[in-house]
Amino acid sequence: MTPKHKPIINVTMKKMIVWMIFFLIGIASLENQAQSLIVKMNDGVENTVTLNTLQNLHFSESDMVVVFKSGSNDVYGLSDIRKLYFDASTSMADPLVPEKQTLKVFPNPASDFITVHGVPDGAGSLSVYQMDGQLVMTETVSSNTVTLHIGQLQSGLYLLFTSGLTSKFIKQ
Repeated sequence: MTPKHKPIINVTMKKMIVWMIFFLIGIASLENQAQSLIVKMNDGVENTVTLNTLQNLHFSESDMVVVFKSGSNDVYGLSDIRKLYFDASTSMADPLVPEKQTLKVFPNPASDFITVHGVPDGAGSLSVYQMDGQLVMTETVSSNTVTLHIGQLQSGLYLLFTSGLTSKFIKQ
């Protein structure tokens, strides 16, 4: 590989790495406060992971892998996960805090176009990333609902980012 072809970590990749570090630090710091990690699935099922049994949590290409101190693993498909949150009490099914604004993507999965609803006022742009962190599309936005042409993207799982909000979609 010649020097001019060396891979360069761009600013976006650096931001994602910093975000992941803060996420992992947050998990570690919440262990004393939170008793459980709740994995809410798209079908409404909630899986509870007690934090004192958790050894490691990491993301593979299209899965979230929970490794327990006992040595067993739970694997969740990212496309099947609706929400992750920490629960500090054992008697509550849902957190007391109202849900934040979210991005809604439809249809999902999609082949040519997706509509993104819930883009915050003044967002300015919406970015689409592959699961490896590579930026594949940036779209200027000026309204709360945006239609994106995704026909040129390869099949797979993608992440949308805008103004601190994230969503995922599947390109067929």
